[in-house]
Amino acid sequence: MNLYVLDTETTSADDDRGVCEIGWIRIDENWNILETVESLIDPQKPISPAASGVHGLVYEDVVNSPTLEEFFTLDAPGCYGRRITGPVVLIGHRIGFDRPAFEPYVDGEILEIDTLRYIRQLYPDADNHQLSTMKFQLN
Repeated sequence: MNLYVLDTETTSADDDRGVCEIGWIRIDENWNILETVESLIDPQKPISPAASGVHGLVYEDVVNSPTLEEFFTLDAPGCYGRRITGPVVLIGHRIGFDRPAFEPYVDGEILEIDTLRYIRQLYPDADNHQLSTMKFQLN
């Protein structure tokens, strides 16, 4: 089983959002790190001010980066250059938001572990359930 702790940064929260950064850590069932991947991505659309406020990226930061398609298909510097072979377990905070960017490049079944769901169950009285908040709450 391939376990991917995945995160993306996007141009907005809209359904037609583009990806401007992607990254993951692939781990095995014993939590050993097998691979670390990160890249800026040219979303080929403007990044909204609200999204820039979250991740700090503006279009000028990513304009010379590969597109998501190029990142997964080209054998070139800064590109991953291949599809992912499943089955895959995606792990992340609100992972359903990130999955659409990753899914087209996976051959095989994809399962999800949404850490937000578990944080809400384990800490229902937290001020909020954002990763940045929980980082400080849990030290």
